[in-house]
Amino acid sequence: MGRAIDVLITYRIIKMLITPFEKQDAYKYGIIDKNGKVLRKTKELKTSKERESYTILHKFVFNLKRLINVIPGGKSKIGTYAAALGLLLKESKDLNMVEIEKELYTYLRDNDLIHFGEMKESSEDNILPQGRFIMTDTLTDLNNETTADVGDIVKNVEDQVAFDNFLGVNLYHVVNEETQKKVIVSEDNIERIRF
Repeated sequence: MGRAIDVLITYRIIKMLITPFEKQDAYKYGIIDKNGKVLRKTKELKTSKERESYTILHKFVFNLKRLINVIPGGKSKIGTYAAALGLLLKESKDLNMVEIEKELYTYLRDNDLIHFGEMKESSEDNILPQGRFIMTDTLTDLNNETTADVGDIVKNVEDQVAFDNFLGVNLYHVVNEETQKKVIVSEDNIERIRF
């Protein structure tokens, strides 16, 4: 049971890290601003919903998120996820994300917190059209090597269905025109070039 709880907490931290500040409950209640800066102290929170939206875990994650946002590319969902995953991998070389996701799903299902099919990914709006795109973020791999930089041109030679969807982010393979290497992007990292 302890391992499943650890997995659940890890999942929750990563999910909170990739959720923009504007979509956090603490933002809706005016506790933080759009950059995660604290506007109201804990002792000023009146309702239980306000206190639940800004716990010690939230403070920790928001501070970590603000630090990650300073890193180039850290503001994107993929950049934030990669940074969070990098921190986890640094601590545990034998970390297996597939195992973590399986354990999390099993725990949620066994404790009747989800029902079969609720975690199924949506197939709507998961097509990246053929074309050329400009990078709006710098992307790095887990070895901290840059795979694409802001301003790089990447291309998609045909309409492409997302090969994966992780935590609500559709992922696609494109080719960096300069290096001719495959790069994994989301729609958040690119902007279509129109002529």
